[in-house]
Amino acid sequence: MGDPLKILYIHRSTGATYGGALVDLVRVLERLDRTAFEPMVLLSLGDVHAERFRKIGLCPIHVPLPAFRKAKSLLWLPFAVSRLAKVLVRERVDLVHVNDADDAGIATWACRRTGIPCVVHVRSEMEPEKFAKLRVHRADGVLAVSEAVRSAAIAGGVEEDRMRISSSGCDVPAIERASTAFSARARLGIPPDALVIGSVANIAPTKGYRDFIEAFCQVARQMSVYGIIVGADDHGMRKDLIAQAAQAGYEDRLRFVGFQENVFPFIAAMDLFVLASLHEGFGIVLLEAMALERSVIATDVQGPREIILPGETGVLVPPAAAETLGKAILSLLGNGPLRKAMGQAGRRRVVERFSLDAQVREWESTYRFLVNGVR
Repeated sequence: MGDPLKILYIHRSTGATYGGALVDLVRVLERLDRTAFEPMVLLSLGDVHAERFRKIGLCPIHVPLPAFRKAKSLLWLPFAVSRLAKVLVRERVDLVHVNDADDAGIATWACRRTGIPCVVHVRSEMEPEKFAKLRVHRADGVLAVSEAVRSAAIAGGVEEDRMRISSSGCDVPAIERASTAFSARARLGIPPDALVIGSVANIAPTKGYRDFIEAFCQVARQMSVYGIIVGADDHGMRKDLIAQAAQAGYEDRLRFVGFQENVFPFIAAMDLFVLASLHEGFGIVLLEAMALERSVIATDVQGPREIILPGETGVLVPPAAAETLGKAILSLLGNGPLRKAMGQAGRRRVVERFSLDAQVREWESTYRFLVNGVR
């Protein structure tokens, strides 16, 4: 057996909080076959998350890369490309894996200069023209998190034979262990026998939280229910959402817990998980809720429609339709046996279709093919 292939992962850190892209990358790197692959991490926008990589035995480097599409960055692009190319040569990198499409332009430019293959991971829904602007089509391989993202990439000029679907996977036993770290209900002052609905997503306009709050109030008018919202308030929406609930008189039933390193005890505290996104490239949090046998309701958009089997593992409702969402919540909260059956079916689907091991094998297969031509 020859030396391990050296893979450089480029990750764009955007602040103290984070989403699925970072979590997904760390999970895969923990499982990567270190006898065949030698991972290295480059943080392209701040090193705030360096400790997460150190915990799994990696020492990330920080190489600032400007935003590719911003006019003020144009003068710096050639310097950034040269800087990255020098890193690739110095570190004898065999392949570059861009963890988010925002760094695709500079990475593919540097890789073409050095003759090193490049994989770009597209994790969110984008308009087809944005793929061209980010130069995603210049990558040797493109990993799409869902079929919807794959279709958009092809429409945006990415050659079909360069595309692979790599859905995020779950380590179900690890999620189950993490969910028992503490009792979220006790911590939040929610009675053990209360009905609870909730959501986990950074509080942003695209996550549909206004619809969630409206639906929650609609449900609260007809039955006693509590709500849990887990996610960073980087857009300053929390105050308005609390005011929205207060106008209906139910703000005392809502618990905003902010960003949490371990979200699983909060999901375990829910009877029903809701994701009201207006757009969602995938939605790994749905898999995590299903892994904990929670019935789920999500909007019928991109990723969720590829995860949920309607009527079997959960319910899909139209986006931006708060009244319909409220009716779906009422229906499931009023039917305990159906919630239980959906939760059990959801866990089976995660185990059979969305395992972390399958995701790791997909990445490793992609690397071998692009470097050695071996599938």
